[in-house]
Amino acid sequence: MRKYLYRYDRVLDGLLISYRNGKYLGCSADLMNGSLEIQCNIEADFYIFQPKVGERLKGKVKEVTADYIELVIHKGINATIPKPLFSDELWIGDTLSVNQRVLFTPTIIDLRSYSLDIQGTFNETYELNFEYEKNLILSSESESEEQDEKEESECVSLVSDWS
Repeated sequence: MRKYLYRYDRVLDGLLISYRNGKYLGCSADLMNGSLEIQCNIEADFYIFQPKVGERLKGKVKEVTADYIELVIHKGINATIPKPLFSDELWIGDTLSVNQRVLFTPTIIDLRSYSLDIQGTFNETYELNFEYEKNLILSSESESEEQDEKEESECVSLVSDWS
């Protein structure tokens, strides 16, 4: 099952980011056109990440450059926020540092391969209320792993009995 983690699956319409309570239900085999097909059935609680354009996501700053910010979502999914071109406004990316948490809005979600490409922007409310929102949204590295797991479970759908 681990080889399926953090890979996009069309059947699930998302990425499997975690599973637990797995049970082996059995296997069956069929001989079709001279080929042996084996199907093993399992039952588990699957956590599926299904990002949507326009829905806010939480990310942790992984890298800050002059042109973009790279974020990590759910400990294994990368997202980028490019610096706006031809903008005279203060860009929040100039004030961020590694391991800070931010809210952003995906503008592009590319699912053309097994990996996932997410690009986004900080929403207008965030930019207009910079100081106020900065205190609400950004946090330091000191947040606990329990908080990480709680946030992770808020952003995923639970799918049971996937075989």
